[in-house]
Amino acid sequence: MSEELQTRTEHSRSLEDAERFRAIDTLKEVGLLIPVADLDTFHGRVGTAEEVAEWAVDPSFANGSNDSGNSNVNSRPTLYTGDKKTAQDFADERAGFPQLYHSSLLKKVRAYTPEENIGRLERQNAFMKKLWDEDVATGDKTAADSSPTVWTMEQLLESNSHVEAKHLREALGEQAYEDFKQQYADQRRAEVHEIVTADTDATVLDFSFDETKLDDEARAKYQKALKVLALPITEGSPVSFNDRDKVQPFVAAVQQAKKTGYLLSSDVTELAAAANVDESVALQLASAFNTRHIAQVRPSYLVSELIKRPTDIFAASLEIDGEKQDVPINLEYVQRFLREAHIVGVKQTISSATLNRGITSVSFFDLEKTITHKGLEAERKDTWQRLGGMATAFSQFNQGEVQPKQPLMHLLTDVYAKPDKLVAAAKEVEGYDAIFEGDAGNWEGFTLAEHTETVLRNFDESFAENLPVELIAPMRLAILSHDVGKPIAAAQGEKHKQMEYNVIQADDFLGKLGIDDKLKDLLLAVIGKGEELAFQIEVRGAGEPAKTAMKELATKTLKQFYGSESVTQEQITGFTEMCKMLQVCDGGAYTSMAITRPTANGSGRYRNAPSFNNSFAQPVGFGKRTIRLREEGDRAAEPDLTPKGSAEASRLRINHAGAGRKAPKLTS
Repeated sequence: MSEELQTRTEHSRSLEDAERFRAIDTLKEVGLLIPVADLDTFHGRVGTAEEVAEWAVDPSFANGSNDSGNSNVNSRPTLYTGDKKTAQDFADERAGFPQLYHSSLLKKVRAYTPEENIGRLERQNAFMKKLWDEDVATGDKTAADSSPTVWTMEQLLESNSHVEAKHLREALGEQAYEDFKQQYADQRRAEVHEIVTADTDATVLDFSFDETKLDDEARAKYQKALKVLALPITEGSPVSFNDRDKVQPFVAAVQQAKKTGYLLSSDVTELAAAANVDESVALQLASAFNTRHIAQVRPSYLVSELIKRPTDIFAASLEIDGEKQDVPINLEYVQRFLREAHIVGVKQTISSATLNRGITSVSFFDLEKTITHKGLEAERKDTWQRLGGMATAFSQFNQGEVQPKQPLMHLLTDVYAKPDKLVAAAKEVEGYDAIFEGDAGNWEGFTLAEHTETVLRNFDESFAENLPVELIAPMRLAILSHDVGKPIAAAQGEKHKQMEYNVIQADDFLGKLGIDDKLKDLLLAVIGKGEELAFQIEVRGAGEPAKTAMKELATKTLKQFYGSESVTQEQITGFTEMCKMLQVCDGGAYTSMAITRPTANGSGRYRNAPSFNNSFAQPVGFGKRTIRLREEGDRAAEPDLTPKGSAEASRLRINHAGAGRKAPKLTS
């Protein structure tokens, strides 16, 4: 991406989230969090001559992409990094270079001349003398009563020569080792990659942090910051579409049972029966409730459990009032908590089986947010090539002092505006309150407001962070207006003509916002024929005729937009990408990756029905909310993405009637 274009994380922070950012800054000050930018984060791996493309971080790989057969520290997909020297040592070990080099040095030792062996014998006996001196210095009486071992030449020549091979390596220096590795350049490569994140606020949690060492003032600030970062339970772990009406009864059952502390595994059956909900729903909500509380006390505990457990929900053994109790913990909630707090990994001391020594590692677990330094540069360049032309054209949209006729226009200048606030402002446009509250015309029963908010949320989850900021407002306008004719079409019994209704009504909606005619016509093309063609191309695989039609639509629209006789391929690509993004966000609203916040009835957030899951790829990132069309080789998204309890957790059923439970003493 050019220096003139920025993503929103590079552009600014969210004013609405100012309190959360202050809390994050506080946790940096007390030492719990460390900015990624302040750390050495290099990853060592083995590459091959067959690899053409630059290696990239794959969010779906397990165990840090380690193919060495060694045991790994974390059970979750994790990328291990450290300082550059440690990363190089890892890469060399995984390529087998130290062993190969040592073997080559052994051959040299065994081919020594008589003169070289005399020098070797002297070094060997000096080494034995050093060992004897060390034993004597430690008070070893046996050593003190004896003399240093003296080797003969015969003994030396019969030895395995490993000590001399190590001496030879030191004598030859590191350059000789590097030259040796070049012999294998066509077979294997010991690669070291700098690992970064596009999130300028990204941090890692320091496992060496000890809150008990804070003074009273710092501890109070620490506790206050954690309370600010806590999420509502269904924001952290949304229930399934079929259980969207079960949140309120469960909350009522907890209140009626006067459960004021942690909800135990033994409470789940009782609460499920009282709320008349499935036990799996009660377990999900109870575990999220507990996890929210622990996140405000000791997030390090939750992170340690997250990285060592592959399951979504497990039963933790916590000490409560001096008694061990089984408490369900929800790791989906943990992931969302970390994502919202910009925590992408941990700094931890681990024992490396690969290097046979202890190391300090920065271990990344939010791999959607993790990328190589070269990969980030390539991504920026690709973004510029695909979207730079359109972003440049829209650059005037957010510039200058805005004198809005509508609250929505002012809100659109904030690249971090929340979906619910955007929809609320759209409802203030004259005549559109009833439209947004109308039936969106689908079997799920969404209002247009609920559906539009979900599509905006999909855009935030999957696209907004990586786009030039100039594209965010136009895309949000397209999303806000893309279905405004659907309630009318449904009411008229002409849902099959909803695209025509949408374009007509969007023309009115955008006109009332005072949108420039050229921009309005472009947006109408995107939400009308553009999104339909994107669907045909990307989902139906319509082929060249549809691609040709898309190019013709883009060319015609952009000529009018720019007021020119010709347009560039980059501009055509940008228009096409806008259509694709809208289609993905819109179609993705009918998958279980999408999250809806009910505005009419009910409470809490829920995952949507998996109507179109088969067209989208299984999400691999934190919280399973990323929307991406399925490509060849991708696994289709699973119908049910709600967290599941482990077999261990579901078997824990003990009698306990306690009510008021204090904050637990966490034990591992």
